[in-house]
This record gives sequence, C-alpha cells and structure tokens, in this order.
Amino acid sequence: MRAAAAALVSATVLVLAAGRSPATGDRRVDELPDGFIVGAGTSAYQCEGAWNTSGKGEGIFDKAFHSGAVPATMDNADVAADSYNRFREDVAAARALKLQMYRFSLSWSRLLPTGYSNIINPDGVRYYNQLLNELNSSGIQPMVTLFHFDYPFALESEFGGWNDDKMIDAFVDFADVAFSLFGEKVRWWTTLNEPFMFCSFLNVVKDFELFTAFVNGSRAAPAGGDTEDYGCIHRMVLAHGRIYRLYQQKYAAQQNGKIGLTNISFAPRPNSTSYDDVAAARRYNQFTLGTTFGPVVSGRYPAEVRRGVDEASRREGLPRSRLPDFSQQQSDMIRGTIDFLGVNLYFGQTVAAAPRPEKGSLQSDASVKVVGVDLTDPYHKQVRAFEDFTPWSLREAVLWLWDEYHLPIFVTENGCVMEATERPLQDHKRAVYHSTYMRELLRAVHDDGVHVLGYVAWSLIDVFEWISLYKYTFGLVHVDYATGSLNRTLKESSAFFVQLAETRSVPLVLPGSSAASLSANTFVHTALVGGLALLCSVLLSVCLSSDL
Repeated sequence: MRAAAAALVSATVLVLAAGRSPATGDRRVDELPDGFIVGAGTSAYQCEGAWNTSGKGEGIFDKAFHSGAVPATMDNADVAADSYNRFREDVAAARALKLQMYRFSLSWSRLLPTGYSNIINPDGVRYYNQLLNELNSSGIQPMVTLFHFDYPFALESEFGGWNDDKMIDAFVDFADVAFSLFGEKVRWWTTLNEPFMFCSFLNVVKDFELFTAFVNGSRAAPAGGDTEDYGCIHRMVLAHGRIYRLYQQKYAAQQNGKIGLTNISFAPRPNSTSYDDVAAARRYNQFTLGTTFGPVVSGRYPAEVRRGVDEASRREGLPRSRLPDFSQQQSDMIRGTIDFLGVNLYFGQTVAAAPRPEKGSLQSDASVKVVGVDLTDPYHKQVRAFEDFTPWSLREAVLWLWDEYHLPIFVTENGCVMEATERPLQDHKRAVYHSTYMRELLRAVHDDGVHVLGYVAWSLIDVFEWISLYKYTFGLVHVDYATGSLNRTLKESSAFFVQLAETRSVPLVLPGSSAASLSANTFVHTALVGGLALLCSVLLSVCLSSDL
C-alpha cells in the first residue's frame, strides 16, 4: 500500500513540477502543438461596406435592410468597417497581433453581380487579389469562405435562392470562378458557414417585415412549420459535395488546397443523468452538426435524424418526409467530401428532453429544450448567452466531433462579446475568455488526442453583428464607429495574442488582472505548479515514513 501511494505521489510530482500532461510526456499542457495555426476572422457583408460601388450587385441582406419595412434610421452594413477600402489596415492589425491566419469570405454579389459567371466584376477580382497578396506577403495564411450567409438578390428574385435546386448549380459555378481566380493563393477553403443556422432562419431573411421585427427585437423567429429548412440543408450538402469533387478533379493537383465546411456547436450537456436527457443532448448534436457533417462523411443523414423527421412528418399528415432523401448516385457523390471539420463555438448549453412539437422544423425536431434559455425570445435576450463563460464547451465540442468522425478539426470561430458602450479598448475580459477556452482546447489535444489544426478568433476587427447591429462587439481590434472615423486601434487583449505567438503557449490570464500582467500571470502559473509539486513532495515523505 505504501509503495503504491508513494508511486502515485511521485508520478504526480513529476507531472506537476514540469507543468506537463501525462498523455503527452514532455509537452506542457498549455503549449501549442507543432503546426498549430492561430488566426482571426471576419465576413464580407459584416466588414467590407461599399455595398453599391465598383460594380457590386445587391445582396440578400442589402435588400433586407433597405426594404421599405426597415426604418431609414436603422443601422446597416452599407459602410460597415469599410474594409473594401481599408483592407491594408486590417492586415496590418493582424500582423501587429502576430496572427498566422485571416479567415474571410468572398462576397458572391461583388464577384458575380448577377449571380452568374457570365458577368465577372473586375473590381471585385482586383480587390480580393490585393487582399490575398497583402496577406501572403505578410506571412499570414488566408482561409476563404465561399458562403457566409449573403448571396446575390438577383438569384433570390429569379428562383428563390436556396429554396430551389437551381441554387446548387449557381453556387458550384461561383466556387469554380473563385478557385480559378484565387486558388493559387489559398490553401484553406470552407464552402459554407453555419448551414444549420442559416437554413433555420431562412424564412426570416426572406420575409422583410418579419426580418425587421426580428432585428428590432419585437418579434421572435417562428418556432417551426417551414418545410424549406431541410430543403435548404439538403441543397447545401449537395452543393458542397459537387464543389469538393470539382476541386479535386480540376484544381487540387496544382493548388494543393484543403476543403472543409463550418458548422456551429453548442456542446450540449444533459441536464441530468436520465436516459431521456442524455439522449436529448446527443440528438441536439446530430441535428445541429450531423445534418451536414454526417452526409459529407458517410453519404447519409444520421439515423436518428432520418428516423425522427420521418416519424414527425407522418404524424403531421404530410405526404412525404420534410427531410429529402439522397439518391444512390448523390450519396456516392457526397461521401468523403471533406478534408477538415470547421466548428464555430461561443458558449455551451445545458439541455433536457422536450415534448415533440405539433409542427416540426430543423430547429425543433430534435425535441430538446435549452435549460434556462427561452430560444423563442427576441435577440436582445438571446445575446446574453454569448456573455456566459463556458470554457469546457470547446473541449467537449471537439471531442464529440473527433469521436463521431475522426477527422482533423479547425476551430473557425470563438469569441467574446462586449457591449459597444463599454470602454472599447479595455477588454481584459476578452483575454480571459480566449485564455480559458484555448487552454481547454489544448486539453483535448494533449490529453484526449484530438487532432486540432488551429484556432481562429472571432473577430479580427469590430464588425456589423447581424441582428445585434453595432451594439455588441467581438473584435480584437477596435473600429471607431462612434465618430465615424473607422480608425483601427488594438485593444488591451492584443497583448494576449502577441505573447501567444512569441511563446507558442497559451498565457494564463486571470480575471481582475491587466494586460501588463500577462507575463506575471505566467509566473503565477509556474509558481502554483511549483507549489503543488512541493506539496506532493511533502505527501511523499509522509507516505514513506508512515506505517501504511
């Protein structure tokens, strides 16, 4: 007994004294793996501005915010951060932060104003080539997203956008243009950003009066009943598969790029150990993540999603399932069409089983309720969830993805929200957030063996945050919207990212400290480890001298 206790304490002393993970031997638990990429991101509509200049066509969100139902005084992204004209300042900020990657999206309507490749806008081509050249000359890798919610209104007007199969051909055509124009300068591509979220709220974007009420916070998004949400997901999956095949057949040999897609995770934890709540948490993951990742990995929807939607559709008296089927040819085409999984995560949720809704939807068919949060509330109540610190959620999200699909993972969004009215440069809370979440992520890497390629913070600069407008910010870099100068200024949290890059380990940032104390916090961490090691040494002495 004494020998076993002594051996256990000795092992603990060795691990703690070195600050290392038992699973990785000589690697510190806060150390970035070799090749691990750190970056930050934005999206075209949220930062570019220049909505109707230089040949750009009207996008679906341009139309939504300019519709007669929207008050003229309402904020929009007509100018946003003016990154179309100030992209060099954005890249300079990324350099100052010592980032290795900048994730951004292409504006479909800026490159193809009508939505089709018969008209390619030369100013759009020039802009993205200049941005890519600036990034590559700065040693910053671009990650390019093809679809980040916005698309040409011309396609919506002509056939209903993602409500029609014609959208698949149009999107594949757009991707072909993007690969041919920019593929030599881009290694990392994501086809889609958060298809689950976009398709869940597709009807809100299309109904301008409802959209306005939703933005104003006076009305919640509909709870269900729209059969087009699954049609939207289905078309996006088919489009992704075709784009992947196109790239492999036409571009991969020369460009050597990687193709992924990005979805959102809420890392659901069951509210209890009951079978129903545990099953609800798994269903929630399968509906939010599995509806897109499942088909591009295995060629089919997850079995419990297929079964659940089919049964719900029969109960509702529908002639066919709301979830379409893949033909054998389609299944073969989409299977294995992904190189990495992109995951966006901001906070975790606790969930419990819920009764089946009378009319189901992509949002409600999982029969899950989020404990403590009413998701039918207007956005201004939902946004508080972004203020919750749940660092465990990032580790659990990548663990679930790794166990389910065993593919490399890229954290493509993770960020801390703060009100724009708060002291804009003093964002120590943001440094605490990124420190705690990244340290949990590295536990998944070092202790659990998850293959994580990198971590992209949201967002590089303060941007237009959709229904939150400019009321809340995630940026590592302040953009002065208050005076209209749009000048960029590094925030206090920048010290965290600089030290992260210089040391290749995640600084321990403590609440209540300051940016200037980052190095001191690292010293505190070392001292704590040393103190624990000393304590274990004392325990070892006791073990050896006792009669146990």
